Amino acid sequence: MIFSVDNILFLCGKCTTNQKQTPTEFLYFSMLILTILITIIYTLLIGVFIIGFDRVKSFNKLKNNSINSFSIIIPFRDEAENLPDLLISLSQINYPKLMFEVFMVDDDSTDNGKEIIENFKKANPTFSIHLIKSINKSKSPKKDAIETAIQLARFDWIATTDADCKVPKNWLLSFDSFIQENNSKMICAPVTYQIKNTFLEQFQLLDFISLIGTTIGAFGVKNPFLCNGANLCYSKKVFFEVGGFEGNNSISSGDDIFLVQDNLRGLSLINFRVLIYKFLFL
Repeated sequence: MIFSVDNILFLCGKCTTNQKQTPTEFLYFSMLILTILITIIYTLLIGVFIIGFDRVKSFNKLKNNSINSFSIIIPFRDEAENLPDLLISLSQINYPKLMFEVFMVDDDSTDNGKEIIENFKKANPTFSIHLIKSINKSKSPKKDAIETAIQLARFDWIATTDADCKVPKNWLLSFDSFIQENNSKMICAPVTYQIKNTFLEQFQLLDFISLIGTTIGAFGVKNPFLCNGANLCYSKKVFFEVGGFEGNNSISSGDDIFLVQDNLRGLSLINFRVLIYKFLFL
């Protein structure tokens, strides 16, 4: 039985209307449905990252016998303000001095960064550090700088960081221990930064750590899409086997993630959950 009251129809306990839906109502309804779909997808994605995060095994075994040798490559451009702290941290690395070298690659700096490095070399004559000029041949200066140094590198393992970073004293020891334990081709590790105790900087750090967590989760489900070249280590042999940066050197960024994607098979992941605390208060 149907009752009609003020143009509203009540049929079988359900309410419908004879009035046509206005464009505004349709827009609101569409936005509601879209919001619900996005929320569901986002929740599922976070769930996948959480599962991936838990799959990443802890690694905290630092071995006493160092086996692998490293060529550290650091491109720089107008980083005079940050170079002193970086150079001090490099000089304090806890690793046999004959088993690593440092390449500081000048990418057209206009400040006195080169002078700072030269003075450091004079003050530390036994420290193996080389100041070289980048050979630019593509649209990606940073990739050119790294490739320039790799061509000169004496050692089998390449470790990269940025000129505005500081490295922990057990940086290379952690890499070496992990390589021995896992027979790695490439190691991706976390980066964070020092902050002052302000709300904005605390919020920025929290946002940055969330990206690290996302990166861990993506590696855990074997589908990495983020990486940071400021803390990266890989075999020089593998670099040449995949053709270096060939195929993406027209893109200015991506010196890290493109290389990771080229080496997905056999890729090993250093434990973020352990190392992040070592990097947090540099």
